[in-house]
Amino acid sequence: MALPPNPTPTSIVGRWARRLLAPFRLIDWRAVRRRFVSPYYLAALAATVVFVVTTAGWLGSYGGLLAAWLPSEYFPFSFVIVILYLTGLLGWGRRLLSPLYLAALLLIVAFAVLAQGTICAPVSYLTLSLTFASIYIALALAWDFSSGMSGYVNFGLPFFYGIGAFVAGYYAWNGTRSVPFLLLAAVAAGALGGLLFSFPTLRLRGPYFSLLSLLLPFIGLDIVVTYWTQLGIPSPSGYYDLPFLGATYGTDLIILSGLNATLLTVLYLLRNSHFGLILRGIRDDEDALSSQGIRTFPYKVVAFTFASGIAGFSGAAYSMVVTSATVDTFEFTFLLFPILIVILGGTGEIVGAVFGGYIVILTYQYMFEAFSGITLIVFTLAAILLVIFIPRGIVSPLRSFIRFMSTPEAP
Repeated sequence: MALPPNPTPTSIVGRWARRLLAPFRLIDWRAVRRRFVSPYYLAALAATVVFVVTTAGWLGSYGGLLAAWLPSEYFPFSFVIVILYLTGLLGWGRRLLSPLYLAALLLIVAFAVLAQGTICAPVSYLTLSLTFASIYIALALAWDFSSGMSGYVNFGLPFFYGIGAFVAGYYAWNGTRSVPFLLLAAVAAGALGGLLFSFPTLRLRGPYFSLLSLLLPFIGLDIVVTYWTQLGIPSPSGYYDLPFLGATYGTDLIILSGLNATLLTVLYLLRNSHFGLILRGIRDDEDALSSQGIRTFPYKVVAFTFASGIAGFSGAAYSMVVTSATVDTFEFTFLLFPILIVILGGTGEIVGAVFGGYIVILTYQYMFEAFSGITLIVFTLAAILLVIFIPRGIVSPLRSFIRFMSTPEAP
């Protein structure tokens, strides 16, 4: 039997190039060209460009001229419209026709618009509550995508949340006041931390992985409290005087809502893709996947790295809403609410994090205003009752109802 030839640099490069280009072969480029020249997609492209230009405040006089149609603060929703256009152009639009996804997307947009004071009043406390709800929804989406879909329960989310807050605080304290740069730096730091944490720990399963992740927030807190002078932190508590995320709380809500809608769209597409199928297979029976020759480790690393980057973004956004990055960002409160939101919405459902997020955070905010002493006790009991009586969340019964109503009756 002839031995295979020794690999050469050219063959190695060619093999890796074929692997990198493999996802692009899944796209029917001829169909994409046909769609692009159709009147419908050309009109949709024109509408997308008009919305982006209209709401782009950084265009100067041109943006000011077109902003008479739409306020410039609605520019974050341009990302949503661009993603929807691209998914339709690539032939993935049918995945976004789910009534639950559309309802979640409309709910985000409705809260962002209605809380601006044009319809509902007073807006101050409601807008601030919705702003915090948007931050927790991003955290819940991250946790549901990584832990809810894969079955690997990660208790280390506050660690990456705190990393994002402190990275934003570090650059802001050293003179960098650009909000986009601070957010991108926090995402990069969170993703890098998640990648470094995933490689040695995701080879463990069950309680062993969860136990290691549980130690992360304590490690982050101890490092900040003990070595704050060596790290250049101005005080043992953290950083202060960070730039505001937006000019007002209403602008904060618009920015976070637009990014949440984009995140919801991307994660929902991933959930219903081959990648999401593998993650759900890991949750159901990882050994069965491995026996079929599927390497599950890279999927887990990508999912947890992506979720850690989202957590880093959420920490930076929170620190710029409250204009401080303190050791409180490593607390488990920033894990309790996302898990409760995912349980209420439905584990692994993605869209359930939006419904559960608004229900949980708004209820907590208004209960805290009225009964500050017993709010946490009530929410702990609520979490126990949710696990007992609604273990699959509220989205699964809704999906069953929609499927029942859409099924035609037999003649």
